[in-house]
Amino acid sequence: MQKILHLIPSLKFGGEERFLLDIYPFLDKKFEHIICPFLHAGQWYHQDLNLDHYKNNRFWLSVFQSEKLGVTILKPYLLFFYYTHRARKIIQKEKPTIVISYTVQAAIATYVSHFFSRKKNFFWYARVGNQMDHPALLQKIFRTKWTYRYSKMLINSVLKKVFSTADSIIAVNSFLIQKTAATYKLSTEKFFFLPCCLPPENNGLQDHSYKLIDGDFLITIGRLEYQKGFDFLINTFVNFSRAYPTIKLLIVGDGSQRKELAQLIKHHQLTEKVFLPGFIAHPERLISKALFCLIPSRTEGFCKVVIEAMAERSIVIASNCDFGPREIIQDNINGILFENECGKSLLRAMKNVMEMSEESKNHLKKGAYQRSLEYTPQHITSMLNIHLTKTAQNIIHHPLSL
Repeated sequence: MQKILHLIPSLKFGGEERFLLDIYPFLDKKFEHIICPFLHAGQWYHQDLNLDHYKNNRFWLSVFQSEKLGVTILKPYLLFFYYTHRARKIIQKEKPTIVISYTVQAAIATYVSHFFSRKKNFFWYARVGNQMDHPALLQKIFRTKWTYRYSKMLINSVLKKVFSTADSIIAVNSFLIQKTAATYKLSTEKFFFLPCCLPPENNGLQDHSYKLIDGDFLITIGRLEYQKGFDFLINTFVNFSRAYPTIKLLIVGDGSQRKELAQLIKHHQLTEKVFLPGFIAHPERLISKALFCLIPSRTEGFCKVVIEAMAERSIVIASNCDFGPREIIQDNINGILFENECGKSLLRAMKNVMEMSEESKNHLKKGAYQRSLEYTPQHITSMLNIHLTKTAQNIIHHPLSL
């Protein structure tokens, strides 16, 4: 039986991790699929998965979990060396036919381990989920200082080697294919389009466990990071709250900006209106209870929350950012797009929905639900299974092509 390794840094809360676990039950059983987190940790980690038999090193686990400022600054550099070591050990031990790296960290670790081994006996899919040189992904400071220019050059030089070495690149939307191909001077034929999917339906959740707030509320979901634009949303919500003082805002997720966002909420005297409940395993069940769902992101690769909200027949108001939301949403057909990082545009969209007739709201909800049906885990995984089968057959007939 041919073996496929799914490489990911951990199983913490995030889009890549959720995507991997959503497709996992539907992967073709004619292959042996092994999920290989470099660290067996995170909110999504559980023993029911077919994981590589690895025991965590206490030191590296403590580095991964630490929130101390000094460790946080050094964490990307420390974990880079450890991830590379783990990738090499896993590949040497498992001897896979195919390797799929789900994050940029996993892709770089795979590339470096291959570079030092000087031998690659597997077919490598590198999944790219975002425009990696986008300013919003390189910390807020890089948007105004000269360091951003050189950081961008460094990142692009590394990723050019990574993507050139990979046998195929999985991209989550067509805009990202064109952007990545142009940035790194790659042929678009090397790319494989595979969007994110909805979670499996039978997750066994109880609705009553997700009643976190009383009264009417708006919801947004994601990692509390700069790219997600929650600071921008809170600043805009100040003006919205003056017109609709009884409506609250729920920001679901966790991340490095939690303290900054809490301070911003306190600064605007919104502690009774804006809430940060932290990580919730399946927040999509809250969406149907909200008036509408907000996506204020500065950049997105795909934005899984959009299709999850659509599946719950919710109205989605999303930033027209690079790239995901605008490929999924048809403005005023199955959702609403606003100008990226424009408070006036977002506020206008929010007020328009509040003043919208029930007929117009139902039209948007119906269009949203129909769009979500294109992203079932069965359908998306079948696209991957077909591609993996063709690759495996080609490896059998042309083993020296690797």
